[in-house]
Amino acid sequence: MRVDEREFQAIGLLWGELTEFPAGDVAGAREHCFAELARIIGSENVFWVAAHQAAPDAGDLLDGWRPRAVARLHSNPALDQKLADVIRQMNGATVDPMTLANNREAGRTRAFLRGELVADETWERSALVNETLRPRGVRDRIIATLPLPGGREAHIGLDRGPSDRFFGERERDLLHLFLLGSQAFHHEQFLAYGVALPALTPRERAVLSLLLTEMTEREIGEALGLTWRSTHQYCVSIFRKCGVRGRLGLMALWLRNPGARPPAT
Repeated sequence: MRVDEREFQAIGLLWGELTEFPAGDVAGAREHCFAELARIIGSENVFWVAAHQAAPDAGDLLDGWRPRAVARLHSNPALDQKLADVIRQMNGATVDPMTLANNREAGRTRAFLRGELVADETWERSALVNETLRPRGVRDRIIATLPLPGGREAHIGLDRGPSDRFFGERERDLLHLFLLGSQAFHHEQFLAYGVALPALTPRERAVLSLLLTEMTEREIGEALGLTWRSTHQYCVSIFRKCGVRGRLGLMALWLRNPGARPPAT
């Protein structure tokens, strides 16, 4: 990665700051994240997209992937409506070429300069640019994507205007670096927007409901008729799917999202 020590420390500091936001202040964490990424990397705006994959129809260019929530550092209601129209077109046969190219890499952590996904001429002709981005004064874009369990992907991108230089490999690598330590942040954003909780088996859902109580793993196993070893294996699987390291992280994930509820068993 083309990242120096000072930049690495700035991204590491941001990772730490995001974990320190009060429970329930997911919007505050998001706004701080966007503002700091714009400052560290250098951009006029930051956007985030929660994508979820459903069973695709025949001929679906995006293989079932659809944006379910969008957030930005700086919003413009009129232009936001135009963007919503562009997103709706994805349910048909119209997909902007940059989204299509990035979607071909679905399933792996990735970061791209705009020119690594689409040629200049293709970018300039696209409806996304002409109807949404150019009116916003967007000249260039980088985008990075983090796959999450349960058929979900978090996309985060940065935009620059006409007076700014184009993004380079350094900026792309900085954004990629941020992704590598920000899985819990993206999980919390998905929960806050109510987008597709991780796919859990019926048994995992039962264990999760009890993990969010004061019961020990042995007590959970006894309540569900499981051995301690099986219960522990279910717990490890749940932690992995939710992007946390342990029970405290799982509790924090639910506390930060008052709208989320333990799944019914």
